[in-house]
Amino acid sequence: MSYSPNQELYPLIENAQFTYGNHHGKNRLNLKINPVKFELGEYLIPIEPNRVYLVKSAPLDIKEKVSRLYSLDDFYYKKSGLITIYSYLLYYFLKTFYIYKKENLLKFPLSKEVRDWEIKRVDLAKAVIIPMLLTDGGEKPGNRLCIAGASDIVHELMADAFFKKFNMLPSSYKVKVKHKTIFVTTFNMNKDNLSSLKEICPTFKTSPYNQNTNVYLNGLQPSIKFLFNASKIEQQTAIRIWAITEGSIGIRLDKKTKLIMPVLQIACAHPGLVIELKEICTQNGMNFYIIKEKKNWKGISGLKSGSLRTTISFFRIGGFIRGVNICSNSPFFEGLDKQDVLLGILEFVIKQRVNKEYRIENKNKVYKYIQTIVKNKKFKSEKYYLKTFENFNNWTFR
Repeated sequence: MSYSPNQELYPLIENAQFTYGNHHGKNRLNLKINPVKFELGEYLIPIEPNRVYLVKSAPLDIKEKVSRLYSLDDFYYKKSGLITIYSYLLYYFLKTFYIYKKENLLKFPLSKEVRDWEIKRVDLAKAVIIPMLLTDGGEKPGNRLCIAGASDIVHELMADAFFKKFNMLPSSYKVKVKHKTIFVTTFNMNKDNLSSLKEICPTFKTSPYNQNTNVYLNGLQPSIKFLFNASKIEQQTAIRIWAITEGSIGIRLDKKTKLIMPVLQIACAHPGLVIELKEICTQNGMNFYIIKEKKNWKGISGLKSGSLRTTISFFRIGGFIRGVNICSNSPFFEGLDKQDVLLGILEFVIKQRVNKEYRIENKNKVYKYIQTIVKNKKFKSEKYYLKTFENFNNWTFR
C-alpha cells in the first residue's frame, strides 16, 4: 500500500493517536497517525465484531468533526474527550483523511465453479450472490454485505462472484469470528451496486431477529420469484448454493425391506422463501415437502425428501459443490465432503440391491458401512452413478 496525506486535513491530525480494544478502553496500542508508520492494512479488517478504535490526543476542531461524522458514542466523547469508531467506520474515516491504494492479495479466480458458470452465461447476482446472502449471508450497517461459513469454498464462491459481477474486492476476507469456528467475508457496497441487488431481491433479512414477528412480516420480504423464469442452469446453481449452505444428506431405513433411501434436507425457516424454493426444486425434478417445526419462529424449518428419484435429480444437476464438509453435529459424517457422502450413500443403495447381505436392520450399522465407504474412497466416479441410475428400475424409486 502507498499513502499520501490529505494536504488540507493532515496538519490537523498529525499528532492524533489511535488506541484499539474493547469498547471504552482496555487500551493495547497507541498508533501515531503518520502516513509512513501507520500500517493501514492491518487496521481496516474488523478482526473482532465488537472492536472499536478510540481517537485521542487530537485538536478539538478535528475531534468534533470526526465525532459528528463517525463516532458511535457521543455521550462517551462528551464525558472523556475520546472518540470511539467501529472498525468498519474506520474505513470511511481513513478514506476521508488519506489517499491510499489497496494491493490485491487474492488471485482470481479462487474457484473453478464461478468461471464455469460465467462461461454458461449464468447471472451471478441471481444464482450465486443473492442465494448466498439469503442463507449464510446478510446485510450489515454501512451498506455492507457479508457471508459467513466454515468452508473455504463458500468464501471463494462469494468473492469470485462479486469480482466477476461488480469488479469488486472484499473489504475483509475470511476473518475468524471470535470464539467460533466460522469466518466472515465482507463487502463495502456502493449505492448503485447495492440498489441493483435490491431491485432483484428487496431485502436479505430472512427472520424477525430483534423485531416483532408481525412487524417484520408487514415489512419488505425476501423473495426468489425472480428465479421462476430464469434459465435452468441459473435455477440449478441457486439450488446447489442453498444445498451447500443449508443442505444436509442422510438416510432412512425401511424396516420391512431393510433397504435404505437417501434423505435430502434444505433448511429454510422463512414461510415465503421455503414455498418459492420448493417450486424451483419441483421445476427441476426434485419433490420436497415442507418440514413443520414448532420451535421456529413461523413453525417451519425447511424442505425434506426421502425419495431416491429426488436425490438422483439433485445429483444430475451437479449435487453438492466440492469442498464443503459436513458439520460437527453429524455423528457419522463429521468433516466428510458432502458430495463424497452422497456418492457413498448411492454406492450402498446399489450394494443392497445386488447383495442381500447388505440389508441390515440396524440403522447405525448402515451408517458405519457408508462411513467406511466414504473415508476409504470406495465409491465410484460420478459418471458411473449417473449412468447406473439412468436405467434403474422404477421399483427402486419408492
